Amino acid sequence: MNPTFVEAALGLSRRIGLRTDCLGEHNMFSLIPSSSELQQVWKRAPVISEWCGTTTTSPSLGAQQVRQFHVSQISSGNRQVSYALMTPREAAGWRDAVKRSGYRYTLRSLTLPRVVHGRSTVKVSSVWTNLGSAPTYDAWQARLEFRRRDGSVAGHAPLGIDLRRVLPGTRSHAAKVAVPGLAAGRYTLALSVHSIGGYLAPMSLALTSRAGDRYVLGRIKVPLTPRSEVA
Repeated sequence: MNPTFVEAALGLSRRIGLRTDCLGEHNMFSLIPSSSELQQVWKRAPVISEWCGTTTTSPSLGAQQVRQFHVSQISSGNRQVSYALMTPREAAGWRDAVKRSGYRYTLRSLTLPRVVHGRSTVKVSSVWTNLGSAPTYDAWQARLEFRRRDGSVAGHAPLGIDLRRVLPGTRSHAAKVAVPGLAAGRYTLALSVHSIGGYLAPMSLALTSRAGDRYVLGRIKVPLTPRSEVA
């Protein structure tokens, strides 16, 4: 990296990130470890890398660098040693680096009343953890889905959380969510995360309750008695 060119490029747009080609080598043969400014770029744009092609490339060191420098994407096409020929320690480092690069969101908890009224407002509290090394840089909508017995969607309600702000670690979110107009009955409550604009496929989360492009959370009841608002 040439510092002058890098700074000029970064100044063109806040969406321009960094690429360095030597993951797993000392300092990735880059300026990132010695530049506090470059070490902050990941908070707004991705850092991309690939394994170095040297004989001294270390998957274990690469895994550390993924976490330390918040690498979002790794290319493994030029690895000189195939996965099948790696030592157990090398294979563990490679898996860790690939698994932790980029974002990996999970929903720790979500709390709302078991009984809600159609066309009302309910308080929803949720706790999210990003198990990866960086956030997403795209706009997504996390939403609750109310599904009928046949699996069809009766309505959905956005949670209002911006996953781009959920950096590595855990974050709590609370919001008043508008429940759609639902007929009385019982519904399956599910969570799905969709690309705003529909450009990307629905996001996969680190949850075991996946059913297609959604994650089942439980059951919820809508009573016959109407009500304008639920605290």
